[in-house]
Amino acid sequence: MSDLNLQKFKEALASLKFPSPRQKTFLEIIDLHRIESVSSKVLAYLLDSEANHGLGNLGLLALIRAAKIKNKRIPKSLKVSTEYPCDGNKGRIDIVVEMQDQLIIIENKIAHSLNNPFDLYVRQCIKDFRHINPDQRLYILMGNHLPKNLPKPFMFVSHSDFGKALVSLMHKNENTLLQDNYYSTFILDYITAMESMNKKSVSTEEQNLLEFCVDNYEILETLDSQREVIRQHAKKMLIETIEHLDATIAGNLFPSSNLKLYKSDYWRWLGAYSISIPIKTKGIRYDIYLSIEWYLKDAYVVIEFWKRSPEYQVASDDVINMLKDKGFKNIMLNERNEVTLYQHPTKNLNVEKFAKEISKIHNRIMQEIV
Repeated sequence: MSDLNLQKFKEALASLKFPSPRQKTFLEIIDLHRIESVSSKVLAYLLDSEANHGLGNLGLLALIRAAKIKNKRIPKSLKVSTEYPCDGNKGRIDIVVEMQDQLIIIENKIAHSLNNPFDLYVRQCIKDFRHINPDQRLYILMGNHLPKNLPKPFMFVSHSDFGKALVSLMHKNENTLLQDNYYSTFILDYITAMESMNKKSVSTEEQNLLEFCVDNYEILETLDSQREVIRQHAKKMLIETIEHLDATIAGNLFPSSNLKLYKSDYWRWLGAYSISIPIKTKGIRYDIYLSIEWYLKDAYVVIEFWKRSPEYQVASDDVINMLKDKGFKNIMLNERNEVTLYQHPTKNLNVEKFAKEISKIHNRIMQEIV
């Protein structure tokens, strides 16, 4: 790898903003966002200007804007129907929104194919709503993606575009809305769930990350192939650390058979560890184990207490309390919830210093506890 390529890689990496993992909505957790009947009921609720959602006509206005319909009059629904019957129940329209001189007919799709009797829907609306001018009967197909063959006279509105339009209007009309409304959390949850189903929706951060990986995949693969090098280096450092321990404990406390490589998906936890033989205690019937750990980022000395009979590991909080009672200080829980007596960045830690700290901890245990 040339110095120039490495410099470009560093600059590109420094400018990269990583996308944050998106937390699932409640509708996604219970997997209701994929059920069309549920989606249609929520849509109908949002499009009802008189419903108790605190939005007024914003839902209806958002749909009209997402459909790019020009309206001279401020829309307001008079009646919103779901499962509107057609020709003796030969078909049902998902949502019909009746206004003073306008009509919106909505077929709502999530993941199903377009096998509905759209012609029947049109004929039924012509029959039932003769008083509405033909150019004011608006037929909308809502879905995640524009179908290849959009049935006439339907226009397409994506759930994503509707959600974005509604959120935008909500932000502009904060005084009229949901702030303390009982359903506000649910409404935002629904909008987010619908947006999550838009597979073509890629954030700027995601797009930049993808482009970075494509441009630098060879360097990334080279880095990933070095994981074993890091583990073996950590193992070597622990071997040397054990060799520098006091002669009285070196060979006996950390036998070579207890030295293990630690494989992790996370770079910071790549490394090795060695668990001591049990340190027997008198009276309290516990066995104490020390674990010395050398990872990419930090080195640790971890302590565990195990009850002898019946055998079980003592909870971390109880271990901390017992150690504090014995006068131990600077006790902490590391990121893996282990009781830690020593932690130090490996970047500026040598084996002599690490061995010295381990010996001090061991001697303290032998004096204060055992």
